[in-house]
Amino acid sequence: MVSGDKALNADEALHAAVVRIGGANGTVAGGGFLVTAERVLTCAHGVSDALGRARDLPVAAGAEVLIGFPLADGAAERVVAEVGQWIPEEPQQHGDLAVLRLRGAVPGTRPLPIAASDEVSHRPVRVVGFPDDELGVVWHRGELRGKSAGDWIQLSRADSRTAHITAGYSGSPVWDERCGAAVGIVVASQRKRDDAQQSFAISVKAALGKLPDLDRELAGEPCPGIDTFEERHEEIFFGRDPEIGEAVAELELRQAVTLFGPSGCGRSSLALAGVGQPDRALGRPDRRPSVARHRRPRTGPHEEEPAPLRLGPAGGR
Repeated sequence: MVSGDKALNADEALHAAVVRIGGANGTVAGGGFLVTAERVLTCAHGVSDALGRARDLPVAAGAEVLIGFPLADGAAERVVAEVGQWIPEEPQQHGDLAVLRLRGAVPGTRPLPIAASDEVSHRPVRVVGFPDDELGVVWHRGELRGKSAGDWIQLSRADSRTAHITAGYSGSPVWDERCGAAVGIVVASQRKRDDAQQSFAISVKAALGKLPDLDRELAGEPCPGIDTFEERHEEIFFGRDPEIGEAVAELELRQAVTLFGPSGCGRSSLALAGVGQPDRALGRPDRRPSVARHRRPRTGPHEEEPAPLRLGPAGGR
């Protein structure tokens, strides 16, 4: 899978998408990159550093960090981003991912093309970083050497003139020159700074495997917006598990369940995308929650009408 606009050249794509994450006292905690107009993908430990928290302490959704787009023409110097997801470092080179949410698209920026590729050997790549001991932005050119342990892939310097990967590169995209997309997220490097230094990145494929909501969004899974979620939207309907469980439990005991709530609160979506699927999973395919404009027609003259899930007026629970 490749997402994003591949018509851009590498410079245009990276300049418009790469993010610098600010740390305490004006330091740099690391990098990241736009994967949608309002989502930034980065490393969890970079977010922890930006917040001044120990890396083994969880970071709650909604925590705020300051980011900037140092290479994007006309973009705001400082933008507030909220933590959407934070997956800690896990044993054997797994985890260490975070998704930041912007409060709106930033003018002058655009998402970076990414590729969930299995081709991770002998690939020329470039990375942009923000090392604290250097001025401005420092580019790294290297080559992917292949899969490492866990979710990591190995990255080697292209030659002796290439900058070493250091702390300010964490979270930055690894851009594959051949496929024209980011294939990894810088996560670690050996401490030594010589010609043999090796660095490591989380593969985009592994990252998306741990971030299924983001993966579906990038894959173009249709979201109905203000319209009703229907049964075909089951996989992207979330956040109502307690209500779904309660409604299904009630349907086990009685012929009908009434959902109350004000207009726009999501009653129809709960009935169709939420309760409709679990109800059939209980082994009763003929029981389908229905609303006035979503009613299953009878397929035969003697078929029993399915028990409805009625949507009542506002004012109940």
